[in-house]
Amino acid sequence: MPGSILKPGALQDQVIDFIVELPIAQNATYISSATDGGGAGSFSVTAAVGGTEVFRSAAGKKPLPGYARNVILTKTDAAGTDLRMTVTVQGFRLGRFQQEDIDLNAASASQIVSSVKCYDEISRIFIKSILAAAASDTLGVGVGGSTANLGFIGLPCDISSKDAIRSVLKIAAGTPDATGPKINSDITDAMVMTEKFGSALDLATLYGANIAVTDRYLVKVISNGFMDYIPRNGILY
Repeated sequence: MPGSILKPGALQDQVIDFIVELPIAQNATYISSATDGGGAGSFSVTAAVGGTEVFRSAAGKKPLPGYARNVILTKTDAAGTDLRMTVTVQGFRLGRFQQEDIDLNAASASQIVSSVKCYDEISRIFIKSILAAAASDTLGVGVGGSTANLGFIGLPCDISSKDAIRSVLKIAAGTPDATGPKINSDITDAMVMTEKFGSALDLATLYGANIAVTDRYLVKVISNGFMDYIPRNGILY
């Protein structure tokens, strides 16, 4: 910065061109499973109590492929007994542990709730509390990617506000988006998770379209200092 003196070892803001390629589309049961380490699917909560571990799929036991994502929880009250529960999600983002409690308390046969944080990897999911569980009631845990359930994709660095996002260009199935590049003024505070919540951008809402595996995005972002984490191998240095 002109006129400033940078001490050795001090952090500097850095402009990063972040490319998102082949993001997985929304999948409501990508992380959960009927059996521990099994295929993606819903987990039965019929006999669940406080502290019950939610089985994760084989894919759900691994870091999310490519990019951090917001988590979506789907409650199915098949028995119509007004099923209610609070679920705790634990995991990691940019090398840091984080967790949140997600309430599913709507009096409806089905309810979907999105997390307020983004995760590179889910390490544990458990039922914190549950009421009125009955036969065939289930819980699905997956990743977001739609305009209805949010499509946050994690950025490669920490950000403190939406002002860190300078521009976004989307190419869908090889064709640039007809609305052209998005700039900072197109982005609202609600479309951004800051450092506290996992530093991510809701690309589904920004473009008003669900995230597809054929999408490609170029995001120009200003980091809060140099990155100290390499997401692909988990090295801190």
